[in-house]
Amino acid sequence: MKQTLYDFIGVGRYAADAEVKAAILKKANVQKESGTANQFDISLLKQASEILLNPDKRRSYDRSMEEGAAQAVSTNVAQSWVVNYGVLLLCFPIAIACGITLLTAVVMMPAFKIPLIVGLYSVMTATTGILAALETSKNKARDDGDDSKSFVIFLGALIVWPIFLPIYFSRRSEQGFPRQTKSALIAVVLTVFNFGYPLYVAAKQQKELELRVDQARQRSSEIYKKSYEETMRQLNDLGTN
Repeated sequence: MKQTLYDFIGVGRYAADAEVKAAILKKANVQKESGTANQFDISLLKQASEILLNPDKRRSYDRSMEEGAAQAVSTNVAQSWVVNYGVLLLCFPIAIACGITLLTAVVMMPAFKIPLIVGLYSVMTATTGILAALETSKNKARDDGDDSKSFVIFLGALIVWPIFLPIYFSRRSEQGFPRQTKSALIAVVLTVFNFGYPLYVAAKQQKELELRVDQARQRSSEIYKKSYEETMRQLNDLGTN
């Protein structure tokens, strides 16, 4: 089901010019007061103003509707974007985190587990940061071509990924995407758990290993000390005799 510019502003095709103008102003006021209008809605309102308030353009638009080629938009999906990396941004961190769980189960040495977990976490945050930066850059390129925002997004993912992901998904509506904050929060919880728990276990194992090594060194030192004292005592006994 498609909606036309008339549907978007809430009037019929044969509405008078004054009625069309009033509907456009009303729509603009609603967007301004709600503060939730995305780039796609703003673009549609601009099209409605340029086309429906211009008699010649409106007649041309009406003819195109009759020919079945109206400038229409989907009522369900606002595809004002060029690329969509949403699935990768949500699934890639979880996949890497699950891989960590398997790898740490195979790697036995705690000293190798901790660098492995930290290294793959860094790879995960950098990759998601690059994906988010590319998505923003490509979808915004036709507007201003400013890549500074993309760079800030990359740094945000790299430094504070658990906080970054839900915020980024809550603001993707500016690119024409639906809000997916809950999905991002679920992805963060799963990823942090699958990274954090193996890291906790590895750190605990490392600490226990270091404790056993210290105890072994202490026992070895005590044995050496006793052996040394016994040897010295025997030498003293020989000297006395």
